[in-house]
Amino acid sequence: MDDLTKQMLIEKNENIIGMVIERAKRDFPEDIAIIGLTGSFSTGDFHEKSDLDLIIINNTDRGWGMSRCFILGDVGYDFEETKEYRYLPENYESKYMGVIHAKTADEIRNASCRLLKSMMDLYHRMEKEFSEQPVPTFDNLRGTYEELWCNCRNKMIESAELNDKSYAFHAAIGAQNFLDEMTKAIGTRRFELMPYFDADHLYLFKDKFLQAMDEYLDEYNKVGRKVERYDSFEQLYDEYMKIQNV
Repeated sequence: MDDLTKQMLIEKNENIIGMVIERAKRDFPEDIAIIGLTGSFSTGDFHEKSDLDLIIINNTDRGWGMSRCFILGDVGYDFEETKEYRYLPENYESKYMGVIHAKTADEIRNASCRLLKSMMDLYHRMEKEFSEQPVPTFDNLRGTYEELWCNCRNKMIESAELNDKSYAFHAAIGAQNFLDEMTKAIGTRRFELMPYFDADHLYLFKDKFLQAMDEYLDEYNKVGRKVERYDSFEQLYDEYMKIQNV
């Protein structure tokens, strides 16, 4: 794309942005919070058929009147809007505008990460505040310790004995995901295993995992549930065959 064409595209988009701002000031002075530029024109990585990406954040439902899709010449345009939310991340506007004003790839990446982190922090805070938190019970804990043993324990021990770093890492991820799932689904305490993973000291991580298993077993003890464990096939057979479907 030659310099003249590039300059014409920039001027056209500046006119469109000016038009949108003028309309917002005239017809929606109290209804629009932010009009931001994003996409290829904000980074300078655009071509002749690139559209103009504007993000419009509403203060009120009336602000939806700014929304518009149209074709100018042979290029389509879609002005997206985001409704005002009752709950927003801390310093949301400044973090959002940080993304808009970022120039380099590193600046865009860092600003985006800060914005996404603030949104995740808000999500976890609201989940904790407004969601009904599950509580471990005799019934919902059933089989969970045994499943942790089945899916993770021997893999963790074997990978440490073999000093297989890849095997150990995948086993660690599997254990962490399972424990996270139990925390969310049935309310067991949260276990943080991965900060202790060290590929050069797998035995230490194995010991940390076994400690977590012992602590998870405390959940069983609190509700009076015993681990379903048998020393012989005969014991298993006798107990298993007693089970009747209700």
